[in-house]
Amino acid sequence: MATIIKIIVYYILLYRTTYRYTYRLYHGVPVSKVQLRLATLLNIDSSCINYPIGPYYVDIVYVEDRIVLEYDGYYWHKGRNDRRRTNYILKHGWKMIRIKSNSKLPARSVLKQKLERARKGTIYQEIILDDWGEKKCTRG
Repeated sequence: MATIIKIIVYYILLYRTTYRYTYRLYHGVPVSKVQLRLATLLNIDSSCINYPIGPYYVDIVYVEDRIVLEYDGYYWHKGRNDRRRTNYILKHGWKMIRIKSNSKLPARSVLKQKLERARKGTIYQEIILDDWGEKKCTRG
């Protein structure tokens, strides 16, 4: 069933050409341009993008440190509550850094600081950028 859903989502995203998405698949799941920009900024290996944790795929992981980076773009997450997903990931021993933005990325220094805090034991952190909540959609 999960495989069928992945295939359906892939084709929906692939044929909706009005969206500016990169349709590369990582672990069988399409990846957005902003995910790729974030991974490039942090020199993340492609095997750590859309990483499966239980029933979920997370944006980026540092496997050895058990740290998850989730990017919540405003367009897709404005009214969405990811509490169940977050609780599952934290309950299974991962730490999480959630970035909330419309399309911007945090400064590399801010990300490094948050990663260091996570490595020292901080379980959950959020970075909310100044464009979070903007109505303008700049998907990707």
